Amino acid sequence: LSVVAFYSLGIILRTKRLSRVCEDSELGILRPYYAILGAAFFSLVKFPSFSMSFFWMLHMVVLFLLGIYFRSRVYRLLAAFVSVFIMFRLFIVDYSNHQYYPIFIFEIKHNVLVLVYASICFYFLRAILTNRRLKSTLYDEERRLSSMFVVFGTLLIVFLHIEEVVGRWLTCIWALDGISILGVGFFLRDKVYRVCGLSVLSLACLRLIFIDLSGVDTIYRILAFIILGMIFLIVSLVYSKFMKKE
Repeated sequence: LSVVAFYSLGIILRTKRLSRVCEDSELGILRPYYAILGAAFFSLVKFPSFSMSFFWMLHMVVLFLLGIYFRSRVYRLLAAFVSVFIMFRLFIVDYSNHQYYPIFIFEIKHNVLVLVYASICFYFLRAILTNRRLKSTLYDEERRLSSMFVVFGTLLIVFLHIEEVVGRWLTCIWALDGISILGVGFFLRDKVYRVCGLSVLSLACLRLIFIDLSGVDTIYRILAFIILGMIFLIVSLVYSKFMKKE
């Protein structure tokens, strides 16, 4: 109830009629928000459950959407601030939680469910900002901060596969992740997605060279390097062709 009242008050203060009277309304929004964030942090320590992570991520998305709708810089910056706390919780509490939840006919592990959901939220927030109209309303520091949404989502996917995938399959999964993120970057025309996709592909390549091929015969190693070089050549050609069109 306190959170609903807090946001309602912020929305009222952002209306055109009261904006002249409440010139410092953005500063007024910050003070109660710190109190609410402190209460959320206390509940994080006291009750580490799935619902806490879910509502924190939902909180971040709602904050960001409110900031876009009401053109409030403070809401958008607070969403970025909350995302940092979410990352701390995901790695400290949720990453090592292997509790199973029955969903329909499946049983899904806690860390898989939460980290995938968080990655989708992070990618969704950045995808919204690919709209030219919205991008023009952002400040320079907001554009730089919004890049961390893609970085956070990519880190969650990479570490999730480290936890769940065993052996040489990890390299294949990382390669698929990198190609998928790179494809999203091409589709949305977003440089941050493309850089993250190339980073994951590079990580898969390093693992292939130094770990997967360490105990393989020379002939198979040569063949693997030839195939890997052809894949990277194709990726570089597609990337350069796309950059010319852009």
